[in-house]
Amino acid sequence: MTVEQWVAKLDARIAELSDEKIMKAAILDITADVVQRVFVEGKNSKNSSIGRYSRKPIYVNPKNSPKKFSPMGKTGSRFKNKKSHKTRYFNGGYANFKTFIGKGDKVNLWLFGELRSDAASVALRKIQGGFDWRLKKDINQKKVEYLTKHFGGTSIFGLTNDERTKFEKNVRAEVLRIMNS
Repeated sequence: MTVEQWVAKLDARIAELSDEKIMKAAILDITADVVQRVFVEGKNSKNSSIGRYSRKPIYVNPKNSPKKFSPMGKTGSRFKNKKSHKTRYFNGGYANFKTFIGKGDKVNLWLFGELRSDAASVALRKIQGGFDWRLKKDINQKKVEYLTKHFGGTSIFGLTNDERTKFEKNVRAEVLRIMNS
């Protein structure tokens, strides 16, 4: 191989090194880790509990639950005027509701699974100075912003130190893969 051929081959490999291609390959592996941490383990980016669900009593309409249940008030299934309840009373608040439907009272942001599904199919968008990890649906992005603020401001979906290290290793591995192909 001549020097010119070697340089041409190297130039072709360098041309493959797009930021977006490398970032997408590196983030795919990390996304599974983040989804596991947030939606199964209930941990934030500091690897501690996301928070606690409210214990303030609430009423929940069965239509707003992934598991159906019968309406029930504080004192029974009917009002004094004999009309049926349309909601169910949970004396222990949202934590009690989540336990009642079999989801436990640990904050894991998983009720219907829509937010989890969106987080598992991450979207990267290029911004000045790098990339932004975004959910595809705006409504879910707003949920994340609200939940982050609601549970004390600690990033929920940001990378932990271990995830960041793994991500950096993934970037290096992808660059080497492209350069050695």
